[in-house]
Amino acid sequence: MRSTAMSALHEPPFVAARHPGTDEVAAQSLDWAGRLGLVDDGPRQRRLRRAAAAKLAGRTCPAAPLDRLRLLTDLIT
Repeated sequence: MRSTAMSALHEPPFVAARHPGTDEVAAQSLDWAGRLGLVDDGPRQRRLRRAAAAKLAGRTCPAAPLDRLRLLTDLIT
């Protein structure tokens, strides 16, 4: 059983990529969540920032148009 778990730790068979607009979208998404009242300033905003929804979206769709990346980031948020 342990050998099965260890085999899952190998590098994926594709090149890791990240969307170049990830940082921009992260800031926009945090602002969006604040304007809608989903998070306030303080611990909840810091937790949302650490959750890194934009990084996940940027790695999931590294070649997506910027507006689609923003939409996916907001959905994850």
